[in-house]
Amino acid sequence: MNSTIYLFGKLGQDITASVNDYTKSFFEEFISKANAPTQIIIHRNGDIMNYGYVRKIENNNLFGICVQINGQYISTTKKLFEVFENIIANIAIRGEILHLNRRGYLEATTLNLLDKPEEIERAIANCQNEFSKLAPTCKPLPDIDFSTSDSDIFFFKENEDNNTIIKTSVKNGYAFIYKEDDYDTLFLSGYRSTLSALNKENETYKKRISDQDYKLKILEREKKQMGAVVALFITLFIGSILFFNTVEKKNKDIKVKEKTIDILRVENDTLIDNNIELIEEKTKLQSHNNDLKIKQEATSKELNNLIFEYEKL
Repeated sequence: MNSTIYLFGKLGQDITASVNDYTKSFFEEFISKANAPTQIIIHRNGDIMNYGYVRKIENNNLFGICVQINGQYISTTKKLFEVFENIIANIAIRGEILHLNRRGYLEATTLNLLDKPEEIERAIANCQNEFSKLAPTCKPLPDIDFSTSDSDIFFFKENEDNNTIIKTSVKNGYAFIYKEDDYDTLFLSGYRSTLSALNKENETYKKRISDQDYKLKILEREKKQMGAVVALFITLFIGSILFFNTVEKKNKDIKVKEKTIDILRVENDTLIDNNIELIEEKTKLQSHNNDLKIKQEATSKELNNLIFEYEKL
């Protein structure tokens, strides 16, 4: 099979192709008449048979493949969609020209195919490999039947009679074969399902992180409140020491203040226990937050020093 392969598309405002030559007019014709989600366009130009495939993708864009065969025609249309769909799946999985977006739909990765020369060459090599599978169905082109003109257009559905489509395709004019659904390979459909599952899982993780951030903010607010309470008790503690020095001769007052200190110690121990629980909870929610852990450890150390100083007194 003597073939030449082109990639083309409307991936933005303008039509882009893997080459800039006379074939661009065919691509413009193919794109202008692309009405279904996916279609094959067959057009004979003298001894050249053009087999085009146009696929609608995201953002009202289109992507196409054109295979030109010299002196021969493909005598069956049954495998054409399968071959083109395999090529599209291969390109999408590579992700350099097309890719599946987060919603699982095909989307262009580039606006200009000429910006991806290496990937274009690789895709064309894959196209040639896929179309080689159709070589046994190729037959020599018959003489041109001039009963139709080059501007005539014939529309078919993929399940229509193969012989009718083939006889029309080797005449002048354009034969459009439309396919409304089931235009992804099993592999691409599976890849889409996997991508969708991963996106859902990612959204779940995002929600968990958001919930943990919310809890962390609550803990930080509680920590600040706890710090204010600790500062208050430290102030009371210092005030109590001064008070004890001034009423040293009053045994009754000393006993009252000692009882007060005991109560404060119990409350302070309770606060310390609460602080430890908060630290443990924060560690579970955000194990990687080393800065917060260092601040908590510094706070705990400061409290322990204060208690130690108090016990020395």
